[in-house]
Amino acid sequence: MNRLLVFNRSVFLAGCILPVVAVIVIGCSGVSPLRQSEPDLRAWILNKAPLGASPEDVVKLISNESWMKEFDTSGRQTDMSEKFYPGVKGVRIIGANLGYYYGLPWGRVDVEAFWGFDAGGKLIDLRVRKGVGAL
Repeated sequence: MNRLLVFNRSVFLAGCILPVVAVIVIGCSGVSPLRQSEPDLRAWILNKAPLGASPEDVVKLISNESWMKEFDTSGRQTDMSEKFYPGVKGVRIIGANLGYYYGLPWGRVDVEAFWGFDAGGKLIDLRVRKGVGAL
């Protein structure tokens, strides 16, 4: 009889504790700003490097946030530009990989940002793109 009581208590505790631990783990993983919607993430980034900022300001932001700068290109955009930096206005474009997170049920979600600068070196555009991969 004692064995049954110990087993039932263990099952009860596991049934109560495991969901609480799961909620804590999932809740803590939601702290990352990368989990925000694309428009909210764009606003968050623009708060750190607003329109009118210099390329140097953006490069410093990328470094401070430990993001990975992927490219820094200048010149006339081509038809292929849309694939690499979607719809970003500017004569100079800086792109960075901001990181990733795992979203359920979609799997890995990669987050990229693309900053566009005018000929005077002022930030005029920012696009954020999330790409979902399979588990």
